[in-house]
Amino acid sequence: LELAQVHSPDLATYRQNLALAEAGELSAKGAFLPYLSANGSYSRIPSESFSVAGQTFASPSENYALGASARLPLFAGFRNVAGLERSHAQRDAAESGLDRAVQSVALAATQAFIEVLKAESLEQVARSNVARSRQQLERVEALHEVGSVPRVDLLRQRGQLGSDKIEAIDARNAVERARNDLNLALGLPIEDRRPLEPIAAEQALANAPGPPALSLLVAAAYAARPDLKAGQAELRAAKAGRRVAGDGYWPTVDLTGNYSWNGVEFPGGIDDLRDGDSYSVGVSLNVPIFDRWLTRSSVQQSLAEVSYRRSAIDNLQREITRQVAAARLAVIHARERVEQAQANLAAAEEELRLAEERYGVGAGTLLERNVAAASQKAAAAGRVTALYDWLYARVALKATVGEPTASWLDFVQGR
Repeated sequence: LELAQVHSPDLATYRQNLALAEAGELSAKGAFLPYLSANGSYSRIPSESFSVAGQTFASPSENYALGASARLPLFAGFRNVAGLERSHAQRDAAESGLDRAVQSVALAATQAFIEVLKAESLEQVARSNVARSRQQLERVEALHEVGSVPRVDLLRQRGQLGSDKIEAIDARNAVERARNDLNLALGLPIEDRRPLEPIAAEQALANAPGPPALSLLVAAAYAARPDLKAGQAELRAAKAGRRVAGDGYWPTVDLTGNYSWNGVEFPGGIDDLRDGDSYSVGVSLNVPIFDRWLTRSSVQQSLAEVSYRRSAIDNLQREITRQVAAARLAVIHARERVEQAQANLAAAEEELRLAEERYGVGAGTLLERNVAAASQKAAAAGRVTALYDWLYARVALKATVGEPTASWLDFVQGR
């Protein structure tokens, strides 16, 4: 899970969205602070001289200017407050979106991990079938040497062993493909074959209780699902945006201050600045009279956004209810499949044992024995598939409810 989160390229976009939301939040906080600026200029003018009444005058060749200004919003129609609230909600939405993306990446990695364990177990079943077929071939060879079985049985059993070997090769290839998929999900080199810690599947099956009631799971999902939290945060942001748009009808009041100095020589100290300086302090009032319906249009758009976000939440809650119900049923049905697969395997193993005994005493045919072996092989593979499908169904239910990824590992102990 840690590797998947670190190396997933899908999460980069959500992290960038969170960074943008945090930048917007910083900008909204800055709207309460004063705006300060300073300026300075230097100019050089060619000297010109002229005479008036016999007296010669010369224009200065250099000019220096310094200045500073400040503006503090005293009243902005509450748009600053609403803007800050909107930025908080947008940041919460971005955080929840990242959390849900992390869960989606983790679920894909978990599925890939379980698929590897399943493929490895199926390969073990295939190897066991090869060993059983090889032992049966040795028995057929011994019976053929003493003339108890025809040569066709020997050839048929050799063919059966060859088929089982091909299935074992296919099972090994399936393991390699599953490992490749897992490496891609975790961002590891494709050739990486580090050992995987197996899951105590049998222990988990024995200790795991049934899923809680649907109403409890739905309530937990409503409280924990990050995508629902993101939708609720987006609704808060839309409501705050409605107030921001409506504040266009309010007047604004700003406190302003300006300072400037101008001289032909660069000031050498405070005394020089006092000569030729000026300053002003004032309060400005801006009353909107007619803004070409810009505020009215913004209000209408914001109201539509609020309505859309409310509808989106209602639709998402319905979808969450459907997903939780489906995931809960998947867990229940997966466990029933495991139990039925176990019963099928027990019956198939007993059938194979009896078929081998009958063939050994000449009361049965090799075809009957091989048919029973095929049934046992299918039952063993079916139980492995059902067991690991049940494991994944349990994790998928946790993800659907919105539980943190750290709690997904509880299934190893059967919790």
